[in-house]
Amino acid sequence: MPTPLIDSHCHLDDPSFDIDRNEVIQRAVESDITGIVIPAIRAGDFDRIANLARQHESLKACAGLHPLFLGDHDQAAWDAVCDLADTGSITAIGECGLDYTHRGESRQTQLELFTQHVELAARTDLPLIIHANGAVEAVLQCVRRYSGVRGVIHSFNGSAEQAAAFLDLGFTLGFGGAITYSRATRLRRLVAELPLESIVLETDAPYQPGELRTGQRNQPAWITEVCETVAHLQNKSVDIVAKATTKNARTLFGID
Repeated sequence: MPTPLIDSHCHLDDPSFDIDRNEVIQRAVESDITGIVIPAIRAGDFDRIANLARQHESLKACAGLHPLFLGDHDQAAWDAVCDLADTGSITAIGECGLDYTHRGESRQTQLELFTQHVELAARTDLPLIIHANGAVEAVLQCVRRYSGVRGVIHSFNGSAEQAAAFLDLGFTLGFGGAITYSRATRLRRLVAELPLESIVLETDAPYQPGELRTGQRNQPAWITEVCETVAHLQNKSVDIVAKATTKNARTLFGID
């Protein structure tokens, strides 16, 4: 990979990396991955992610409360997110958002919590890392009520019309291993038609490995395969895609 890349969404704090996290980071370095953004899903993640960011300059800590773990989120957890955002201790607010694909999770409670994240982003001018599973339109309706908020729609899987609406609001779209699957025709067609300035690359490691890695634990070094897929779909060189997406991620997250 001729140009450095940034993994804009990687759960490097996940326990599955406990046995070889340093080796995973080293493989990322060897693959010219110069930045890895680590979103949180629970308050219990915050200290672990912060410690990783202190140990490795390329790792960027975030804080947020994931919609699928409502039972783990209390007022103290939200206060911790606010404290980290207000003190400038994090790169972004997230992973937050809406997930309407699972039963048992209150949509209204999810929406209330997500709205708090959006309001915090508006107040602190930090970018959002947004999970929108089965709820792309609901996320869109929420964020458009707050002028100037920005961020990335993680693992975007909405329509071309929804993509255009997010771009009009100044949001960026994140794509990972899902686009490498040949059967993902609608998603691949969308990526082929998007302006390159609207895309950031991600792995969501250890989740969502690409087609060639099905069943394996994903890792940030494999983001090169996502970059190559975008280049193929857009009929551009890998170097052009790498430069553009890295610039997009640096601008969005304020990474030097």
